[in-house]
Amino acid sequence: SQDWSKSDERLLQAVEQNESEKDGSTPLILAAQMSRAELCAFLLGRGANANIQDNEDGRSALMLACESDSIETVQVLLRGGAGTQLVDALGHKAADYSATAGNQRILQMLQHGPPPASGPSAALSGKPGKSPKAEDEEVFEEIRRLRLERGRLLQKIKALEQQQQSALSALKELSQLKQRLMEAEAERDQLLREYEELQERFSKAQ
Repeated sequence: SQDWSKSDERLLQAVEQNESEKDGSTPLILAAQMSRAELCAFLLGRGANANIQDNEDGRSALMLACESDSIETVQVLLRGGAGTQLVDALGHKAADYSATAGNQRILQMLQHGPPPASGPSAALSGKPGKSPKAEDEEVFEEIRRLRLERGRLLQKIKALEQQQQSALSALKELSQLKQRLMEAEAERDQLLREYEELQERFSKAQ
């Protein structure tokens, strides 16, 4: 069974060191990608680096939040110090990701900053009736679930890519068969013409 006796220590260590997956995805990047604004606020409150970029595409948490079209997550990240001028591996900024989603509110926040917070964040102050340890355990479990969910999504994407590749191979084979059929029909027509010419010559010879 899972030992939660050191959950506080493990969670804090993961946040302080910005522990990441093989592709460089930190808990904050993962939470932003899944549009979990409260979890992002909690992690930022524990010292998570808002501007770390993954190793694969150089994407930051803010870029992924913009791509996911999550206004709340973008607000939390901007208030947590996320930079709007970071660029990914292709030179795209968060505004470019937001433009793809077409959300004008997010674009305005990226240009002018988020609106002032109306009050203490529930995510940062903690939920009533829960001890810090219980809250840390819940957050650690949420991060674990997000990683599993992301893993399942990546597997689905890989399966779809394989299906697409199979479909492309089938289409290519079908195209080749059609080409062969056209060549066979052309050869047949040529043979018919030659046969008719031979018949005509034979008739004249008689």
